[in-house]
Amino acid sequence: MRKILFALLSCMALATVWYGCSKNEDEGEQTGIIYGTVTDFATGEPVGDANVKLKPSGETTLTGSDGSFEFTGLTAGKYTLQLSKAGYNDLDDDYVIQLEAGKNVKRDVQMRKQIASLQVTDMAGNDIKELDLGSQESITSKSFNIYNNGTLNITCEITYACPWITSVSNITNPIKPGQTVTVTVTIDRTRLSGGENSTLLHIISNNGSNEIKVIATGPDLPTVTTAGVTKITASSATCGGNVIADGGSYVTERGICWATTNAPTTSNSHQAMGQGNGTFTCNMSNLEPNNVYYVRAYAINSKGTAYGEQKQFTTASGLPTVTINSVTNITATSATCGGSVSDNGGYAVTDKGLVWGTTQYPTLSNSHVSLGSGNAPFTGSMTNLSIGTTYYVRAYATNSRGTSYSSTQQTLTTGNGLPTVTTTNVTMSGGKVVSGGNVTSSGGYTVTARGICYGVYPNPDLTAAYTHTTDGTGTGYFTSVIEASEGSQIYVRAYATNANGTAYGEQVILNLDYLRLPTFQFNGHTYKVAPDPGNFMGWGAANAYCENLTAYGYTDWKLPTVEELETMYANRGVIGGFETDNVRNGDTYYFFYWSSTKEINQHYSIEWKSGQRMSWPSLESAGCSDGSYYCYYHVHVRPIRVDN
Repeated sequence: MRKILFALLSCMALATVWYGCSKNEDEGEQTGIIYGTVTDFATGEPVGDANVKLKPSGETTLTGSDGSFEFTGLTAGKYTLQLSKAGYNDLDDDYVIQLEAGKNVKRDVQMRKQIASLQVTDMAGNDIKELDLGSQESITSKSFNIYNNGTLNITCEITYACPWITSVSNITNPIKPGQTVTVTVTIDRTRLSGGENSTLLHIISNNGSNEIKVIATGPDLPTVTTAGVTKITASSATCGGNVIADGGSYVTERGICWATTNAPTTSNSHQAMGQGNGTFTCNMSNLEPNNVYYVRAYAINSKGTAYGEQKQFTTASGLPTVTINSVTNITATSATCGGSVSDNGGYAVTDKGLVWGTTQYPTLSNSHVSLGSGNAPFTGSMTNLSIGTTYYVRAYATNSRGTSYSSTQQTLTTGNGLPTVTTTNVTMSGGKVVSGGNVTSSGGYTVTARGICYGVYPNPDLTAAYTHTTDGTGTGYFTSVIEASEGSQIYVRAYATNANGTAYGEQVILNLDYLRLPTFQFNGHTYKVAPDPGNFMGWGAANAYCENLTAYGYTDWKLPTVEELETMYANRGVIGGFETDNVRNGDTYYFFYWSSTKEINQHYSIEWKSGQRMSWPSLESAGCSDGSYYCYYHVHVRPIRVDN
């Protein structure tokens, strides 16, 4: 017994010594504070009356109603917290608090309620974390179960903060062990944002808590595009659109809206055209002429009204559209023209016709002629025009909106009132020179005289310096005979006279020697035949002679083909001037005429006594001075040209 007492006294003495030393060492040291707040993990609400233990010192304290706690007078060192409360899971906070001397450190902590006997299931009894109401507009409520799988009664409440949840059904407490309670959540889909919306229901009980996520998909506005504007008139136009997507909510109305101001809406003029997705077309009516309008397609679903891009158009003026034709039958005092009404502007054409004047862009205030009503093409005459004057002409059309004119104008210049006459070709007939003319227009006045003027000077006229014929009156062809001496050159013009004076045709220069040249017909053409130059020559010299010949004012002479030469042979009596044969010193010389026809090195000619076609070797020299065999054959040439 004394041994035990001694041992106890010894321990107490040692303890006294240790304590005294420790206290002496701490004298003068500064202390710190650890404080903070405990809140509910699910709700963020403060957790009161929670037991907070400071490790390793072992000090404890309870949280206040605001969830706050505090440990004071602590020495510097490392600390952790341990928390507990009925209905919550115990928490060993693994965060190490490093406290320095004289410092204060704040540490906030969250606690989770015990699930314990509180179980959230779907209607089939399966554990769930989410309640999805989807996107279908008809579904506005959905239910889940709370099941007590414990042995004690549960008192339960549900909290939430969500504007689109309109109600959560009340729970009849307590929930007995093994009892299931159904909770119904009701939403207002009109309050949903487009796309996925989500919120948390906090299920709190006296024996654990839980959370369930409520999801609902809200509609977006439809997607709609605006089509182009077509069929624009003064009072109407056509437009439409295409609903590409309904935004997750059925399109209950679609159409177009329009106004004379930007960004029209359904509060402006509008036309509905069906429901749902797809393309549509509408007509805009009762528009004002010559106004700028703005139009947009629209589509409406439960979310609201969406609009397509804006289109702009201008209504027609309502005036007719008229075009003008070419001017024809122009005389000294009149002309013919017409036009067409391609569009009446939406109003009946009551008058149409022509306007003209000596200044550009004439109107109804100038000279005009009315040519009926309606849209049919029209033609009319402009009369009482001044001689030799330039006029401008436009077509016009009038309806109830007003008068419009053709966008282009025609220009015409009236004639000088003189006849129009041409000089005909001059020919030789029966040894006489024959000419004449053709009066193609009277100039608007009776042609009282016509004929030809001719003389040895250019531009013959009716003056005394020239000779003229008189060959009737009026329009049409006429013929005149010219009394001209042989070998002279004269100038010829046709003339025609009316009340305004005399007009002349083009001048023709006559070379009488050329006219008297012999002719022949071949393949529908008349050929003139030049004289034989009188000497014989080789083919090359003959061809060059014809190509280089300038005679009677013409340079287009040529060597005849063998077929043309044969035609000349057949008409040799009429043409005349050909050599046949000749006897010289007892030898007979045969005369030939060259053609342009050749084959390889053979050139064709015709023996002029028999008319026989002959082929010769290539004799390109001008003659046969070498006394060879070919020198006994005289080959000649007659150049020809096409006269008409």
